Amino acid sequence: MNEMGAKDAASLDICKRNTVFNHWPLEKLKKNPYSWNVQNYREGTLVVKDSSQCDWVYIIKSGSCKVIKCIRPYQDDDDPDVMRKLLAREAREKLLQRMSAGHSRTPPSRERNLPPVNSTSMSLMNKIFFTAPSRPQTCSTLTNGRGVSSLRSRSRPGSSFMSSIHGDERDQTAYVALDVLGHGDSFGFRSILPTEQRGPSVSLVSCGAEIIQINRKFFRKFADETTCSLIDMQFPPFPKRHVIMGQLRQLHQWEVYKRQTIDQIQMVPLFHDKL
Repeated sequence: MNEMGAKDAASLDICKRNTVFNHWPLEKLKKNPYSWNVQNYREGTLVVKDSSQCDWVYIIKSGSCKVIKCIRPYQDDDDPDVMRKLLAREAREKLLQRMSAGHSRTPPSRERNLPPVNSTSMSLMNKIFFTAPSRPQTCSTLTNGRGVSSLRSRSRPGSSFMSSIHGDERDQTAYVALDVLGHGDSFGFRSILPTEQRGPSVSLVSCGAEIIQINRKFFRKFADETTCSLIDMQFPPFPKRHVIMGQLRQLHQWEVYKRQTIDQIQMVPLFHDKL
């Protein structure tokens, strides 16, 4: 069970390490003690399930937490190229359905031409791009909540990439650690921004931590445009699913290559001995 930590004004001094509070009136918290608290979270406790809908801004007072991305099997891909292909495929299927129903008047010579994708959809799709953040990317995975397991232990020569992520049956949910937060680090600032600017949702899991929690609505009340712009610049959104999968795929390929190289080197003495 989690416990309330010691709460005093001195606890807020750690917030001064964050440049966001240089443009936000920290004394408001001291004058309104009900707008924040200190909470102790035991190791393995889920602190935040969905970063885009969290009710607090979190400052790590002591200990550490991991930022986790949940990747479910057969989840819809957010890769812009993949989504464009899906739109084109859906458009083609609709055309074939109309033709089979006898509602299409398209000349035979043009039956194989695909209809243009809706311009509104294309304009939205063209905006779906991601710039990789500068934060460190650690690609350890969790399987069925039993703890962290190295991708190397799941990467065996001959096994497919998707099997290395979701198990042999490809039905297991993978949990990828994107970042480790320590003393003075923060989480949840992007929830202050408008919904469309918050970025992909992630979760926060405690590794044993004491955390200062500031009410999001209270913080937003005194956050001006400069503060919001600073948050947007200092805390870039976490990577989307297809970016994470790309990084995991590269790591998987590298592990397979290393294992194959080691096997080939180990076979060399045996070859010379036979000679």
